Amino acid sequence: DGCTSSLLRAYLGCGMSSDGEPWHTKLPLVFVLWILQLLYCAFVFTYMPAAGIAFNSPTSMIFHAFICLTLASFFQAARKDPGGVPFSAAWRMKGRPPLMLTETKRGTDEARWCSH
Repeated sequence: DGCTSSLLRAYLGCGMSSDGEPWHTKLPLVFVLWILQLLYCAFVFTYMPAAGIAFNSPTSMIFHAFICLTLASFFQAARKDPGGVPFSAAWRMKGRPPLMLTETKRGTDEARWCSH
């Protein structure tokens, strides 16, 4: 199956994450977290000491509050299922959306289309 050891198989799942998705689908999430970690470390461990900013200063507290809010927002967005196009036959009619989702012209049942 391509995995050489049982430890590696248990840790990596042979290219699959714990929820059964390939690891490459998680790369955008890892990339965003890596960028946030890079910015955090650059500010906290490089800029703040060089500028003489204390860890309990208002600047540090505001920065850490923004980091917490950013991570909370990111994790909420990453967990949310984006949805998709329904598989019903009504949605497979190219150029003709389902009648229940179209606006109709007054007096007729014709679909009303926006004119640009």
